[in-house]
Amino acid sequence: RLIGDDTADEHMLEMLAAKAQIFDICAGLFESADIPDAVDMTEAQLAANIIDAERARPGLDGGEGKA
Repeated sequence: RLIGDDTADEHMLEMLAAKAQIFDICAGLFESADIPDAVDMTEAQLAANIIDAERARPGLDGGEGKA
């Protein structure tokens, strides 16, 4: 995509770059690998946990659940 000089797109990209830099700095301060009780979970495990929790919530798994 072409971006002209001194346009809203150019300024938006500059803001995005600044936000990305701030995020990278903050992420470096809070690396989960340094947390002793952090749990490494795959995307599939996370999805399975979410599905299990949603099934249990309305009682779809045969349990009481919340209505």
